[in-house]
Amino acid sequence: MNHTTKNKRISIVMAVYNGERFLKPTIASILSQSFEDFEFIIVNDGSEDETQNIIEEYHDDRIILINNTQNMGQTASLNIGLQNARGTYIARTDAGDISTPERLRKQFQYLENHSDVDILGTAVFQYDMAGNLCGKIFLPNRPSTILQRIFFACPVVHVSVMMRRDRILELGGYDESYGILADFGLWARALQHGFRFWNLDEILAGYLVTPDSFGSSHGRGRSIQEASRIICDLALALTGDHLSFDQAEDIYRFFVFGSQDLDSERLRKNEALFEGLLLKLQTARRDIDYLLLRSYTKTLTGREFFLSSQKSLRKDALRGVLNRCGGVFSRHLFEDLHRGIKSLRRRNYSVMGMNAPVFVYPAEESVNA
Repeated sequence: MNHTTKNKRISIVMAVYNGERFLKPTIASILSQSFEDFEFIIVNDGSEDETQNIIEEYHDDRIILINNTQNMGQTASLNIGLQNARGTYIARTDAGDISTPERLRKQFQYLENHSDVDILGTAVFQYDMAGNLCGKIFLPNRPSTILQRIFFACPVVHVSVMMRRDRILELGGYDESYGILADFGLWARALQHGFRFWNLDEILAGYLVTPDSFGSSHGRGRSIQEASRIICDLALALTGDHLSFDQAEDIYRFFVFGSQDLDSERLRKNEALFEGLLLKLQTARRDIDYLLLRSYTKTLTGREFFLSSQKSLRKDALRGVLNRCGGVFSRHLFEDLHRGIKSLRRRNYSVMGMNAPVFVYPAEESVNA
């Protein structure tokens, strides 16, 4: 685990805090990569469990362990990893996430052959604590689509990315004022500075979804506050519009959670505001209709819709679908369907060359041994 002086092609950066239950599948997936010219920088952020001991069990010179003397938070720990990285490219993973054996090789080859791409993501799968596949994500590549979505969604999945180290350092790394959405903040700044994103249309990484994970529980609290700040900055930088914090929050709530969080008046104002922003970005009206239709459809299929006794919620959602459905069913929905069919063909571990991740506590391992 000594930090030798030889530079590597790729630096994999991971920050972990009290990750004893999740570390082993993640480390195993990295050490099993077909591409071997990498360093694996693990920043142990003052863990109080067996995290450090588990990492030190691996006698692999590619692992570089950095122990924070106190808990500094994930964002600060990721910046420590970036500052210590020597690779041409930075790849990301987190405890509990896994990478397919060909991930690093395929991303490295793509970036070597496409000098215009700065940040490269991949399609990803999602799994639960038992290792069951439970979802997949394919993200778009069209610059116009990324501009449409950046106000409410990341253009890449954080734990799937490989990015050019010098370009990320030009931005100053992650903004440590963001404790939850540091990746969203980084992508927003990168887009404002003309960085180009791309996503490989192949599942090369996966991440764990739990009831406590960000992806399933970020509906309230600090994440919305951070997202609203980012959206305000984006609107000003990309369109010159000064959004209020409340306006930015309404945009985020609508597209992430659906229309159930907004009353009829706020919903109509939000819809008009978002349409105005996208028109300034020269977005086609059909694309705007499609985004709004997707969000209203999310409301119609959500649990809150069926449990709600509020007639206005049902009326607003149905109105939104009917008003926005004209002319958008052709290309976009067929593209979504096509991606879904492709992902279903790949949706098993054997095809991806992996074993199902098993997450256990060290104590449970010794009992079952």
